Amino acid sequence: MPIVDKKMKTYFFATLGAFTIITVFVGLHRSTYFNRAREATPLLVAPQDGDLKQHLSLIEQVQSQMDKKLVDNEKLLQSVLRVISSSSKSDNSSLRGLALLFNYTTENHQCPTKDGFLDLMAKRLKRVKDYCNNPANAHELSLLKSEREAFLFKEYKLAWCPVYKAASTHIISYFCPTYYSKDVCSNPDRNRANALRKPQFTNKDQMNPVSEWSYFTVTREPFGRLLSAYRNKIEKMKYANDYRQQTIDMIKHHRHLPRGVKRTEAEAVLRKADAIFIRGQSSSTLNLNNPYEIPPYPTFREFIAELVSGWRNEHWDEGSVYCGVCKTLSAELKFKNHFILSKENFDCEFNHVLELTNNSNLKGDHYEQWATNREPLHNPIQFYQYYSTIPEDHIKHIIDMFNRDCEIFMYNCEDTALKIRIFKELHPNYKFKYPLTK
Repeated sequence: MPIVDKKMKTYFFATLGAFTIITVFVGLHRSTYFNRAREATPLLVAPQDGDLKQHLSLIEQVQSQMDKKLVDNEKLLQSVLRVISSSSKSDNSSLRGLALLFNYTTENHQCPTKDGFLDLMAKRLKRVKDYCNNPANAHELSLLKSEREAFLFKEYKLAWCPVYKAASTHIISYFCPTYYSKDVCSNPDRNRANALRKPQFTNKDQMNPVSEWSYFTVTREPFGRLLSAYRNKIEKMKYANDYRQQTIDMIKHHRHLPRGVKRTEAEAVLRKADAIFIRGQSSSTLNLNNPYEIPPYPTFREFIAELVSGWRNEHWDEGSVYCGVCKTLSAELKFKNHFILSKENFDCEFNHVLELTNNSNLKGDHYEQWATNREPLHNPIQFYQYYSTIPEDHIKHIIDMFNRDCEIFMYNCEDTALKIRIFKELHPNYKFKYPLTK
């Protein structure tokens, strides 16, 4: 018995010692981890005495560390962000700080050198070729080998397949003055793409030989592209006549009817919207006591719901399908150069295209001041504010809708969706307010 007791005591104390060591280690690690997290706490506290620039500078440093993969564990990142946000109110400054941490775009990437740009183009083309040549994707080739539209600029030996809401108006503004007067090109109410839908710009017989021509298209991250389409085409009824029936459907089918509120017919809501946003009348015509009328145009949630229901349009069709990416790389089309550009770094990359195709005379001459989308570019704050209104099942549907674009053009759409979820978790009570007037 004494021998057994001695062994049990030895085992007990050894176990206790190991447990103590583990507890101390975990405690130290936990303390270090949360101390590091708390060090970041001031980054999202509403700045006092005008020190916003200092706070944003610190936040950008954290973003830089994330970009360098110094924070690469998503669960760790979620925990850190929860600690950060717990010390701050959901005011605009904290939203701004959090959005900077979650900057989903590549708009701040440095412009590569000429050699770096050519390496980048080779990488993107290889990705498309690998997808098109993969037997597992054979059932999709009928979609990816049918280009819907391309514009040819003979004077510059350039062929362009437009992905609308991916710098398309910007590109047209470069070439339009060569063929039309400034009055035509600068008219914000004119669809300048229609001005290019003529044999002069679409007859492919003029590409002879095709080996002297260069082909380019511009892609865009799908979540950002959808938001841009909504803000440009739907929000505040900018194109009410172009999308009138769809606008009626969005309000009728997807607007929640608050209990106890008499339903206002969608046509009546639209008449009020026309008066406010088309004819410039006062918003006092709105019945502010009827939540069904606010806002008097489809919300972003209603727009996405209509897309989920099957509404398709060139402004949010898949770029890979619209431009038939597998066709333009096929054996019968041997372009001198083939460029796949990113809207997120468009200015830099398009300048490289113009230089490499001996068209530098176009560079910088016709900027996007003639663009139809006069709204300021959406920033990270706006991005997450709008997407905070979208339910989880619709976020998943967006990924399904643009699955090919995400894979072929190397956009990490799952990561973007994850950041939207985290943003919503960190600000569960945030309510987006739509503008009622211009």
